Amino acid sequence: MKVFKFLFWLPVLLVVLVFVSSNNEKMSFSVWPFLPSETKVDISGALAIIGLILFGYVVAKIDSWFSYAPIRRALSAQKKENKVLGKKQKELTETISGLQENISSLKSQNIAAAAEKISLWSGLKSKFIRK
Repeated sequence: MKVFKFLFWLPVLLVVLVFVSSNNEKMSFSVWPFLPSETKVDISGALAIIGLILFGYVVAKIDSWFSYAPIRRALSAQKKENKVLGKKQKELTETISGLQENISSLKSQNIAAAAEKISLWSGLKSKFIRK
């Protein structure tokens, strides 16, 4: 994926560099809201173009950060819920293993009791059977 991004942005960067290098004249900007309206700033066209591109990039990044805030909040809530559910699952797994041990011990006791009943029954039966 990084290769595709690189292959996409490389031509874009080359086009911007060619455009900047061909538009290198001085530009005059009025900074009216910040300074009096007669004040003008003269900078090179290349610097103005690169500055405006960087300004647009930063504004877009800030906008995307704010637009993904609900998704980040939901993801954080999901992570917290996953931790709680993981703890509950661990507790339930321990409970199930304890119950399985109880079942196996009850089965062994039941088998022993059944063997005892069989031997008691066979003992009584042998006393009452005529030989």
